[in-house]
Amino acid sequence: MGKIRLLDRDTIGKIAAGEVVEGSASVVKELVENAIDAGSRRIAIMLEEGGRERVTVIDDGCGIEPDDVELAFQRHATSKIADASDLWAVKTLGFRGEALPVLAAVSRMTLATRPAGRASGTEIRLEGGQVLGIGEVGCPPGTRVVVEDLFFNVPPRRLGLRSARAEAARAAEVAGWLALARPEVAVRLASGGREVLASPGSGRRLDAVAAVLGATEASRLVEVCSPPVTGYLGPPNVHASRRSALTTVVNGRPVRDRVVAGAVEDAYRTLLPTGRFPMGTLWLELPPEEVDVNVHPAKLTVAHRDPQAIRRLVRSAVEAALGRVAPARPFWSAPPEVAEGGAAYADRSQQAAMWDQPANAEIRHSWDFRVVGQVHRKYVVLEAPDGVYLMDQHAAHERIAYERMAEENPGGGTQLLLIPPVLELQPGERAGADEFRELLEAAGFILEPFGGNSLLVRGVPAAVADVASADFLRAVLARLGDGRGTDIDRLRRLLAACRAALKAGKELTREEMEALTRELGATRRPGTCAHGRPTLLRIGGDELERRFGRT
Repeated sequence: MGKIRLLDRDTIGKIAAGEVVEGSASVVKELVENAIDAGSRRIAIMLEEGGRERVTVIDDGCGIEPDDVELAFQRHATSKIADASDLWAVKTLGFRGEALPVLAAVSRMTLATRPAGRASGTEIRLEGGQVLGIGEVGCPPGTRVVVEDLFFNVPPRRLGLRSARAEAARAAEVAGWLALARPEVAVRLASGGREVLASPGSGRRLDAVAAVLGATEASRLVEVCSPPVTGYLGPPNVHASRRSALTTVVNGRPVRDRVVAGAVEDAYRTLLPTGRFPMGTLWLELPPEEVDVNVHPAKLTVAHRDPQAIRRLVRSAVEAALGRVAPARPFWSAPPEVAEGGAAYADRSQQAAMWDQPANAEIRHSWDFRVVGQVHRKYVVLEAPDGVYLMDQHAAHERIAYERMAEENPGGGTQLLLIPPVLELQPGERAGADEFRELLEAAGFILEPFGGNSLLVRGVPAAVADVASADFLRAVLARLGDGRGTDIDRLRRLLAACRAALKAGKELTREEMEALTRELGATRRPGTCAHGRPTLLRIGGDELERRFGRT
């Protein structure tokens, strides 16, 4: 007897559900997308036990005609596309005709629906995909779907559901994405009777952002206005600990878009500390034929016909927005204990919060510094009309070196060395040098084989010529091979950091401190080093007066 057999319809339905449904968030996503496609302007979502027990979605959309209700639960039945050619220009959120049948296959479902022009509605009840009953019912225009006991008939998947709190949090996140994607639709979500999300449906994108992030956080965001790329993003001093804090909406569809996310991170690359990520929402309006939404069963990602063009477009738009930024906030952030009212750190937080990390545009308005002196061979004390500044000489050297390499000499300006040093490498190091040779040459190095595993360094990037010893180059090669990426921008940041490290801890003359201050002021972004750390901290004149009891 053969080993290959056809699966029965019930098993096929459960497998299809596994492609689309992971938990309460998936149920919310599919039902809310259907509601939006039905023309709804108000959508209410209710969760019980985080959706593990029950998910209810009520909308005021067009409803389903009585003759179509049972058909809606047949596989691949849809009102959203007619033939294969429509797949290349999908404009609705859903189109696969999978949501209702796959959800019904793994739950107990009740759907009541009424088109606006009819006096009564139709109700259908299903269990595990099987119709238990269908008939006429009184209900308001629109559709109400109740999904109960998710995965009751697939025990392993039921056990895989997270806690009620975790399921509710994920469902709220997805509902927030959809509210951001369609700010003209009022989306409300309640979990256990408590309202979690209330997007007003005003049509104003910033209102939707405020509903998802909170009014205070939304007020700090920077507008991106370079159509077809628009949105609101955090300035460099407002960032997040996870990449998912950035929401991308492409043609009205919230998606995980690596091309867009990568471009945004590129624009922030030298402005954020390591391990922190941009936050906010970007909307892209592109010709439908330029975007493929068919690359994921649940339509969570898209593919671009020309990803490099999109990357350039997004990065340019974000950089233009960041160029207008001028916020300021306390540099030192209190730990959770302080934020929650703990007293253990209260005195420290009050003392440390006197220092501000000023932003780039803000700094430029007070670039009238008088050098006072140096502290611990690390910091330069500066006097300015608006207060006292501390400059981190390591971070300042790093910013200066990075911009010299990236902007003054974008092609990798080279300085030839009068006495070329010989770089003697271990076999593994030599292999790394060969691997990154094109990258090193693009940055401005001229390297020649010199027998065995040795290289003759005939030229180096002009910005690091004063420190480009054999040890310096060996350190750069070691950090290039750490597996964290090897593009030209990262190499420039590594070179700048290595140069600055050699300058750290050096006692500076007044002339050197003044030169360092002037050179930092000539950079585009004097407020941070190439890795996003602050170069300057400030205590304002008013704060000095208050601290010394003069106010």
